Amino acid sequence: MTRLARKALLVLLACIAPALTPADERILEFRSDIRVQAHGDVAVTETIRVRAEGRSIRRGIYRDFPTKYRDRWGNRVRADFYAVSVRRNGEVEAWHSEPRSNGVRVYFGSAGRLLEPGIHEYEFRYVTGRQLGYFDDHDELYFNAIGTGWDFPVDRGVVTVSLPFEPDPEALRISVYSGRHGSPDSHADASMASGNTVRVETTKPLQPREGLTVAVGWPK
Repeated sequence: MTRLARKALLVLLACIAPALTPADERILEFRSDIRVQAHGDVAVTETIRVRAEGRSIRRGIYRDFPTKYRDRWGNRVRADFYAVSVRRNGEVEAWHSEPRSNGVRVYFGSAGRLLEPGIHEYEFRYVTGRQLGYFDDHDELYFNAIGTGWDFPVDRGVVTVSLPFEPDPEALRISVYSGRHGSPDSHADASMASGNTVRVETTKPLQPREGLTVAVGWPK
């Protein structure tokens, strides 16, 4: 191979190398602020900070929300779900939803606009009903706060659950599950952030298709 040919090959490899490098698109932080209402509905604000590189995250992200599923006791559950708003980097963002076989998919962004590569922060607000369990000796919120439908790793997850009253901390039942669907693992710490708020934070990153479920129970 001549010197000129070698030089041309090196230039070509330099041009295509970025395309061959795997994109480091990921969720840098996922915050879920869950507020149990006195009438039983649950109001949720999710703050999702992502790194987009124009590969899978090109126009925005989507959030799958199951409304038909089985709980941990095998009971069939049909939940209510109402999307309220989406913001990106503090500004109102276009969104639309589509029905899925087991729930709803909400798309953040517009088909006619590409995202600039970089870090973007989405705020998604919604209300969901029929999420509370009522038992003989306690009531409970069992909630999949970070779903298992993400194709990206989640570096850090933080969930807060606020109750409409101030419970006795000693009487609360708090369980946390992380990993793939049905996993018994618990790579997260839970604590009382205030008189009526439980705070949960992951202790290791979630891999693609891994999620975080929080269960908070209180006396009737």
